[in-house]
Amino acid sequence: MVERAYALGWPENAVDVIDEDLGRSGATADERSGFRRLAEAVAHGSAGAIFTLEVSRLARSSQDWQRLLALCAVAQVVVCDEHAIYDPREADDKLLLDFKGTMSEAELHWLRLRLNGAQRRKAQRGEMRFAAPTGYVWDRRFEMDPDLAVRQAIGIIFERFAAEPTANAVVRWTHREGFRVPTRRSFADGTSTLTWKPLSISRLKEILRNPIYAGTYAYGRRSEKKILVDGEIRTARQSQARHEWIALIEKKLMRVTLRRRRT
Repeated sequence: MVERAYALGWPENAVDVIDEDLGRSGATADERSGFRRLAEAVAHGSAGAIFTLEVSRLARSSQDWQRLLALCAVAQVVVCDEHAIYDPREADDKLLLDFKGTMSEAELHWLRLRLNGAQRRKAQRGEMRFAAPTGYVWDRRFEMDPDLAVRQAIGIIFERFAAEPTANAVVRWTHREGFRVPTRRSFADGTSTLTWKPLSISRLKEILRNPIYAGTYAYGRRSEKKILVDGEIRTARQSQARHEWIALIEKKLMRVTLRRRRT
């Protein structure tokens, strides 16, 4: 595309290559500094043309795409790919650019549908990997943590909850006794780190409500939803009812067992 710009008359010192967005999704401009820099250049009159391999790949969001085209139309900036030169001020070119942008956004939606479908089927077989709760590790399925101290710590938490009247009482007991709970953080290279921290009430509730400790594989307990906060669109995670979970396979895993009390 640089050579194409030279061939159309742009001098070498007038061509700016923007490539910091390589490997990033065009679904949003939030994390695409290159796209934002491009839009700012057009808006401030410092761009004469945009060169790209395929115009529809500039943005897969209709909102971002339409804003860029509107800026180009006002600033008299043409859009060029390897096939043609488009002028957003011309009705026919604008219509074609709109169509390409719509198809690009729809393509992303179809790709997401196929990906989500594959993930759902994998989860329904109990093979979908997600963050392992403390006391478990992932090895093609969730297995008990090989560290005996970690397993014993989780077992003690459930023992105290069986003996204490409330979750808050369990937390007070751990603080009184100096009891700490483990947190294992796993990395992509297969390594992990283990830290021990005081037990908080939120951490205890998370443990007590997790079906995995009862030997049940569960996926899709929470979902993401778009909400309005002070006039801005935000993404919030919310709990799902049990019948809405994607997968619920009972007795799929080894459950946490309690030690027998001596009488």
